[in-house]
Amino acid sequence: MLISMRKIKSDAELDRAQRRNNLILGIVMIGLIVLSSAGYAIMSAVREDTSDIVEEMGLSFSKVSGYWTTDIDGRVFYFSYLPSEVDSLDVEFNMSLVDYYGKPLYFVGSGDGSGEIVMNLKDYVLRYQGACLNSSVDCDESLPVKDCSSNVIVLEEGDNVVYGDGSCVWVVGDLRSADAFLYEMLGVFDG
Repeated sequence: MLISMRKIKSDAELDRAQRRNNLILGIVMIGLIVLSSAGYAIMSAVREDTSDIVEEMGLSFSKVSGYWTTDIDGRVFYFSYLPSEVDSLDVEFNMSLVDYYGKPLYFVGSGDGSGEIVMNLKDYVLRYQGACLNSSVDCDESLPVKDCSSNVIVLEEGDNVVYGDGSCVWVVGDLRSADAFLYEMLGVFDG
């Protein structure tokens, strides 16, 4: 039977090994402290960055993928502009989300606003499609002809304004008008 024997170490060798182990342990502890502090600082900066959270009209808006998002009655809506950026636009129509619920939505014309309106209303309307307004002269013959008894949104170029006649709403201008339409229709400007 072989028995291995350990070499007897002198006090100097033991002291040197102990100092080396203490030095390694100290370096590891300092490294952990530095890394954990840096990680905490980075995570806190990510969590506490409220520069893209804005409170307006009693709603909290967050910037997500280039859109201002907010929760209204348990649903998330997307806007290019905050209410304060469009509340000076002339907006006059009498339609609310309930008026569009479960019904077809027709668009006359084209513009940036149609995409934003569809993105926000697609879960509420039965379907959406292009159409011709009965007074339109230049209209694709393959599109259905609608009047203001149907839910029609007319998109036009011009100075930013939103106005209605029956179930027709004219959204004139750019995305600011589309957002003003959505805010008014959702009751944000009223509340």
